[in-house]
Amino acid sequence: MTNIEKYTPKGYLEIIKIDKDGEEEVLFSDRNTIVSGMGVGLSYMFAGSGSRSIKDFQIGKFQVGTSSHATYGASTFQLASALTYADYGGSPFSVCSLNQYANGVVLSNKAFLQIPFNLVRRIDRTTVQFGLVLDNSTANLSNPLKEIGLFMNNPLNYVTPTPILVAYKVFSPILKTNDITLLFKWTITF
Repeated sequence: MTNIEKYTPKGYLEIIKIDKDGEEEVLFSDRNTIVSGMGVGLSYMFAGSGSRSIKDFQIGKFQVGTSSHATYGASTFQLASALTYADYGGSPFSVCSLNQYANGVVLSNKAFLQIPFNLVRRIDRTTVQFGLVLDNSTANLSNPLKEIGLFMNNPLNYVTPTPILVAYKVFSPILKTNDITLLFKWTITF
């Protein structure tokens, strides 16, 4: 007897602009792209290799960027132009500089925003939603934002935590200013 299950994680991203008066406007709403890093992380978890801590397999970090890949898909392994540590400015999230695993190479000193656990909620048995916020003091740049990525914390068990990209999405350019807050509602179904 064969017990083969089809496993196809999927996701959905909604970007909401919130102005100073609390008025909300949905700027973007579409499916995201689950990338090969998700497969790498989950294969390590199911095989019992890599990290011994379940926290390392959790999606706990994200990046935004000012460029985008002309073509992207499951083989995308990093943002085209991720923001630097200084670009994030006064983020309400903890900004950290870590290595990043990218297609078999470890890249040094990449900036990540940590996702607070209280902004992760379970929708049902197989679905999780992340509330990612860029408040009015965060990422106010002269270049518009065009991409976002979610990262698994450290599934390969590097001594220095080394996140891996697991989901990615390109969106229409959004000029982030101190007059608005951006809320990224990212839902992943496993």
